[in-house]
Amino acid sequence: VTQNAAVGHIDGVEFNGTVRATPDLTMTLGIAYLKAKYVSFKDAEVYVANGAPGYGNTEVILPSVAGKRLPYAPDWTGNASIDYAHTFASGRVDLNVNGNYRGRFYFDPNNRVTQHPYVLLNAQLSFAPAGVPGLRLVLWGKNLTNHNYLQSVLETPFADAVSWAPPRTFGGRVEFEF
Repeated sequence: VTQNAAVGHIDGVEFNGTVRATPDLTMTLGIAYLKAKYVSFKDAEVYVANGAPGYGNTEVILPSVAGKRLPYAPDWTGNASIDYAHTFASGRVDLNVNGNYRGRFYFDPNNRVTQHPYVLLNAQLSFAPAGVPGLRLVLWGKNLTNHNYLQSVLETPFADAVSWAPPRTFGGRVEFEF
């Protein structure tokens, strides 16, 4: 179902900062606050949970969802990273550690299906040997805290179909620039 809310209102503020602590060390921080709500959204088609014993969802038309939060719009988000890069006689080493916070948000206009706040931690380490110009070896890890969170939700009459984001993942790659 494609719908169009009559009026939504979004206010927010954001701060981003970078500090170069040393020639080799850089730190960044970002914080954002967002207030995103429907002002007017009449006759919103939404799903409501049936509950036991008739599991699944029922599609209903609500007179209004004014005052509800806009989907995918958390109140708070944040990010931080530390980057270290140094060239040794043997080659260049780069290390990046970063974290992201996403506050609670909803997947639907009725604010029924929610994703609770979560933090993701990622890291990457690379080495470019001085003796082999153009070569770079990289190790990386994503979602290092192995947090379970929803990537997307599809509401249907039968159930809420969810897609989970990838769990903790590790990998490596070999890059060669010529």
